[in-house]
Amino acid sequence: MGLIDKNILVHESDFESEDISFVKIDLKLFKKVWNPFNRTIWDKVNTPITKAEIKKAIESGKLISPEDAKRKDNHSYTRAEHIQRIAWLVVNFDENHEPIQIDFGIPSICEFSFSDGNHRLAAAIYLKKDWILADPCGSVDLIESYKFKEV
Repeated sequence: MGLIDKNILVHESDFESEDISFVKIDLKLFKKVWNPFNRTIWDKVNTPITKAEIKKAIESGKLISPEDAKRKDNHSYTRAEHIQRIAWLVVNFDENHEPIQIDFGIPSICEFSFSDGNHRLAAAIYLKKDWILADPCGSVDLIESYKFKEV
């Protein structure tokens, strides 16, 4: 990742560099501002998905893998299908998964947005993971404030 100025982090790929580094985001901090169990995120899901629903899907073996998920547009999934996608990720969690995409925005110019990875984030939160791998952009100060601190 590179800097345009002290407050803007851009993807190295924007400059055709092969040296892309990802960031471990502290889930204890991040889930306070973005938590799939506390807000509605997906189309056709009118209330937040619960951990009990994830547990029930796991126990019943109703899981949708990422490969199977690609066969359908994300916006067409039902509540049950989103739950089954998260359940698969819980059962098969990989800390070196594809990083989630977070745009932390730039204070006073644009706000925070989450572009990809809500199912992975929900699985990590369900599993009480300390961190999740992310490919962030936006305010360097905000990214630094959410970085996981190795002990």
